[in-house]
Amino acid sequence: MGEEVVCEETCVEQLAEEVADKAALFHSNDDENHNQGDGANEADKTEQALLNDDLRHPLDNSWDFWYLSADKTKEWDERMTKIMTFSTVEDFWAVYHHVALPSRLHIGADYMVFKSGIAPKWEDVRNAKGGSWVLETGKKQKEHLDAGWLESLLACIGELFGEHGDCVNGVVVQVRKRADRLQLWTGEVGTDGKEALSIGTNFKKALNLPDHFRIRFQLHTDAMKRRGSTVTARWQL
Repeated sequence: MGEEVVCEETCVEQLAEEVADKAALFHSNDDENHNQGDGANEADKTEQALLNDDLRHPLDNSWDFWYLSADKTKEWDERMTKIMTFSTVEDFWAVYHHVALPSRLHIGADYMVFKSGIAPKWEDVRNAKGGSWVLETGKKQKEHLDAGWLESLLACIGELFGEHGDCVNGVVVQVRKRADRLQLWTGEVGTDGKEALSIGTNFKKALNLPDHFRIRFQLHTDAMKRRGSTVTARWQL
């Protein structure tokens, strides 16, 4: 795919190192006087915040940004790379702007952003009894994939899921041949659907979807037992 994904592999391998280099540069010049002036733009302010903990805006939770490569010759765990952990608004934007948009990833690749300490897999104890709200987008709807990914991330790190927000574990974007997917993963939710539907309603609101778009909730236990490509939906919105 050449230049279309020129930043994909580079960012995965170099992002953490570059952030560390910036921090080292800041500390090495700690005694220097930098006159930013009244004309400093937003990029300058973000750069300053990245290098100065006192200027950062902390999030309620710490999050891990993962990348799953499309290399099917490797085992699943071997394809996984943790790009970085972020816990401030500035660090979030640093990693978001550094990686390729989902629409530019290779078919078979994923991005995953989960609360720190929760592995982005069904088997994690905090995911095992939960499920996910799923939105599928066609290949002619790439604008919805990229926009939906950003809105999903902002909803997660901004804790926009109401009274049941603690049940939200992370968000996944999957690039596939037939259809791409956005998934909002939850921990265990009640069988009456109250918690799941509350989270799903806020998810759909955050995505600002056209009325004809539908999202469905599926349990991870159902996904693990499936024999085909389809998982039974417990609820739909």
